[in-house]
Amino acid sequence: MKKVVVIGATGHVGSYLVPDLVKKGYQVTAITRGTRKAYGYEPSVWDKVKTYNLSREELYSTDLSELTSADVVCDLIAYEV
Repeated sequence: MKKVVVIGATGHVGSYLVPDLVKKGYQVTAITRGTRKAYGYEPSVWDKVKTYNLSREELYSTDLSELTSADVVCDLIAYEV
């Protein structure tokens, strides 16, 4: 099973991408900045997703070494300039 990490998983694009990946058989890890639910939240799908709720600061200071085994990382967060 392919492993995918989606950073920004409950944003606009992630809300559609994550369920699609799960339904296609991918093992998905979601990283979000807040606790809001994705658009069209489906518990039967999102219960299969390992989720980290981290602020930007926490994202860079948290040990996420388990994520290095991912086959794909999708970074969907917007950076402030």
